[in-house]
Amino acid sequence: MTLADSSGQIRETVSNKEGTYSFSNTPFGDYVLVASASQLTLPEPAQVRLNSAVHILNLQLKVAAIHEQVNQNLEMALPPE
Repeated sequence: MTLADSSGQIRETVSNKEGTYSFSNTPFGDYVLVASASQLTLPEPAQVRLNSAVHILNLQLKVAAIHEQVNQNLEMALPPE
């Protein structure tokens, strides 16, 4: 989890196994929150305005596009002439 303010200052935290996370001692203001996990991503950054002591934001992560590349070498025996 990455939280950035309008000046570009970044705060980071990690969620627990239940998905709960928090940022401590964060001043009131406007932020952009980006979240990701292994093979998951937040479709777009969340705009957050902190204006109280506790702010709850439930995020829906989506399965990230998985790119797979397969290389295959084929060898064929040609019939004798």
